[in-house]
Amino acid sequence: MKTLLISIALMATMLTHAQDKKQVTTTIFKASITCENCKAKIMKQLPYEKGVKNVEVDVDSKLITVSYKSIKNTDEKMNEAIKELGFESEIKGHPMTFIVSGNCNMCKQRIEEALLDIEGVNMAAWNAETKEVQVLVSSSVLTIDKLQEVVAKAGHDTNGAKAGDEIYASLPDCCKYIRNK
Repeated sequence: MKTLLISIALMATMLTHAQDKKQVTTTIFKASITCENCKAKIMKQLPYEKGVKNVEVDVDSKLITVSYKSIKNTDEKMNEAIKELGFESEIKGHPMTFIVSGNCNMCKQRIEEALLDIEGVNMAAWNAETKEVQVLVSSSVLTIDKLQEVVAKAGHDTNGAKAGDEIYASLPDCCKYIRNK
């Protein structure tokens, strides 16, 4: 019996370690990039950092998005790697995206304000056509579930939380979207 328990504990540890190896973190950095040459330098060098899976550079917004294996690297080490390439850089956060029901600009304002009121949310942008909200968070404590609960309390259903009937009923008529049962 003791051997069986030890075997189960060992297998659980190995499974957890295997899952950790596969976990990929995506982080957005704001950097002092100014041109296509800056982008080329980053695209040439950054993929060689430990665990890096993907690098995207947007010169116009001065943002670098890096996806890496979290067992092999950290946000701080990636930020230092960007600085070593000669750029000023800061960690902006981790992107999260989910679906939010709504119709109009009033919905957009309500959804975005509800999210921006949460400490650790750096950016929120809801798209009325796609119904997607993109949120940039700097706190590892924030989860999509928490963000969805806040949006639901503001009157908008998400793919993970439903607004209360009373809250939904209090929305202006133009904001009353078709609800899924």
